[in-house]
Amino acid sequence: MNNISKIFFWDPCLSPHKIDLMNQIKNDFKNIELILVSPMGFPDDKKYFINKNYVNTNITTIITNNKKKIESLINGQINKDINILSGYWANKNAKLIIKYLQKIDKKFFFISETRFHFRFLDVVKLFQSLVFEKNLRVNTYKIFCIGRYAKPWFKCSLYPKDKLIDFSYYVNIGKINKNYSDENKHNSTLRLGYIGALISEKGIFNYIKALKNFSHDYIFYISGDGVDKNLFLTKCKDENIKFEYLGVTDYDLKYSFFSNIDCLILSPKMKSKRNGWCTVVNESLLFGKPVICNKYVGASVLIDSEINGIVLENDKYSTLLKALNKFAKKINFFRSNNDKIYHDAFEKISVESGSNKIMHYISNE
Repeated sequence: MNNISKIFFWDPCLSPHKIDLMNQIKNDFKNIELILVSPMGFPDDKKYFINKNYVNTNITTIITNNKKKIESLINGQINKDINILSGYWANKNAKLIIKYLQKIDKKFFFISETRFHFRFLDVVKLFQSLVFEKNLRVNTYKIFCIGRYAKPWFKCSLYPKDKLIDFSYYVNIGKINKNYSDENKHNSTLRLGYIGALISEKGIFNYIKALKNFSHDYIFYISGDGVDKNLFLTKCKDENIKFEYLGVTDYDLKYSFFSNIDCLILSPKMKSKRNGWCTVVNESLLFGKPVICNKYVGASVLIDSEINGIVLENDKYSTLLKALNKFAKKINFFRSNNDKIYHDAFEKISVESGSNKIMHYISNE
């Protein structure tokens, strides 16, 4: 580990969760300099993070897509420096980075989610990957695969199996007080929660259909905003859904949201273009709260363990209803395992575990 001088993270945009991970690496390995290079800053839906602690870090952040600047950053490296590229097709700098690294005969690590999203275009994308990603297949040390379908995707794209490593989004829960008192934990009312975008493609109207036919006593806590918010909340009222709208939950207020639910539900539509990892699943598990989500959510791979919740095979409301009934019957089982859910999640998806994992593979190359 002492041989590493600098680590360059080449990202498509600034990501609060990646910065959290980098901060943890810096905290664990103080002698290593971390440089984050991206063609753009925070995307619009993450702009609120700018006022948090993500700007004032010990990480050198460079926003550029200038060819000469990128070439200079790479040509100035020494053998002890490490490069980690995130994304290929979504990263505007990716091809330049690979080109300049090849010129100095340097391999790199690659982090990516799947390009498979259950759509016809997946066939086109597979052909595209097979033809145009040779440089990635040849010049990477390891591919850190994020999501349920990432490894299968890369195998189909003819990446060497021994290069494929299960990876995750890693979440900082430093501010979470695990000694909170859940006063309603033994209440017979099932406390369900949804936090996220209030748009149709997230499957929110199926929640109404499922809850209309759900006979168990429940309360549905909703947090978020989006173009379909008013219609969704109106329909909840019209269909007599027992719900409470909490507005937009600030990043620092997620503590109160998760500490007051029994289960997070997340069932986006299969063909949603917004389906990705969904770090809200990490956050729920790190609060010790199980999740009901469908397999189109990348983080659903974390729910394969029985105590962590239920994975739905499709986006139908009837499947969600069936899962809700199953969860209600086993509510005491899930509540009794809140601490175990938290501890298991901390070992696998906290920034501490992410730092250990990425540095383990880096140091062994």
